[in-house]
Amino acid sequence: MTISGGTIAVDSEGDGIDVNGSLTITGGETTVAGPASDGNAALDVDGSFLVSGGTLVAAGSAGMAMAPSTDSEQGWVQAALGTGAAAGSVVAVLDDSGDELASYTLAKDSANVVVSVPGLTSGETYTVTVDGDEVASVTAGEATGGMGGGIGGGPGGAPGDVPADRGGEPPVS
Repeated sequence: MTISGGTIAVDSEGDGIDVNGSLTITGGETTVAGPASDGNAALDVDGSFLVSGGTLVAAGSAGMAMAPSTDSEQGWVQAALGTGAAAGSVVAVLDDSGDELASYTLAKDSANVVVSVPGLTSGETYTVTVDGDEVASVTAGEATGGMGGGIGGGPGGAPGDVPADRGGEPPVS
């Protein structure tokens, strides 16, 4: 699946964007208000997940949270939102100078967020805030685990496995 432009808004109780293959985002504005239950995820991609342009904001539960591949051309951040953030809260991503690169008002209670916007640089450190309070300091391009097991697996993976292309080690047999 390729998202190359337009505006896509997903409001889901189950998996938000659920691709049984690869997902590439090259443009447009994609927003996902994902599930609150840890058995589903805002993003669920079984193959490669690359971002090279556009805007992606996906917020939801943390139990099966997933982030784009580490070899994405455009930077992205993933952050756990502490004990969770209530619907109506404003999540923002700030650079090391305190300048806001992105902000999003949560449509639902959320425990995890993934943001990719032009200007985010892989390897750089960013601050994620909720209503102005810092909840995480994250490195762009590095997946962070959420409560309940972290990142969902790719092909052959299981919930909690972090595929090597998403910053983890291959599962141990």
